[in-house]
Amino acid sequence: MNKLRKVAVIGWHDGFAGFVQAFAEAEGLWQAECFVEPEEELPEINAELDFARRPCSQFDYPQKGKFKGRDLIVSRDWIGEIMKRDISGVVLTDHDIHRRRRILNGIRESKLELVSTISNNARIMQEVKLEPGVIICANATIEYRAEIGSGTFVCETGFVGHHSVLKECVDIACATVDSNVLIEECATLNSGAVVMSHVKVGSGATVGIGSVVIEDVPEAVTVFGNPARIVWKKL
Repeated sequence: MNKLRKVAVIGWHDGFAGFVQAFAEAEGLWQAECFVEPEEELPEINAELDFARRPCSQFDYPQKGKFKGRDLIVSRDWIGEIMKRDISGVVLTDHDIHRRRRILNGIRESKLELVSTISNNARIMQEVKLEPGVIICANATIEYRAEIGSGTFVCETGFVGHHSVLKECVDIACATVDSNVLIEECATLNSGAVVMSHVKVGSGATVGIGSVVIEDVPEAVTVFGNPARIVWKKL
């Protein structure tokens, strides 16, 4: 049996970082050596109150410098701390897409390698372009000649049609991107959303749950409905 590559996971929230770590290790993609919070201290967490709001009895929180049994690095000099451990690869799972973009730029300036996490059960068709650091979950489909930028997440059953382009740090939940679509950086498509062919979704835009997008979406707005209409815009 081949030894799994050891990586540092940037992000520590059990809702996503823990999920990605679990399926990556189960599928033999890599092994988490440590988790990283790239700030001087963890955000304040009331684990008891947070846990009480969750229907599931299984949820992990950082405790005494550990998360899910692995070391948790909390430091703005997280790159230096990782380098001390002789870890060359990092997996970017931070759930805040704007902070993810900043972290991505920091990784590029370092000697660390950005590692992709692509489920063995994802369907990746011919001549697809995947930049380093993408996360593509089980049962997602990336069709012919689609292009996916670094730091982009495509969750379970997410669908990206042929010749579509997803820029950096895009989040695709259980959503559908038709063919010849452009999704700009830091945009979010929530569960059940559909973006029809030849449409552009602007940078930082959010498409609400179950919405159907039939025309271009400006940057930094939230759209909702069928057909999708602007319900909020950044001032």
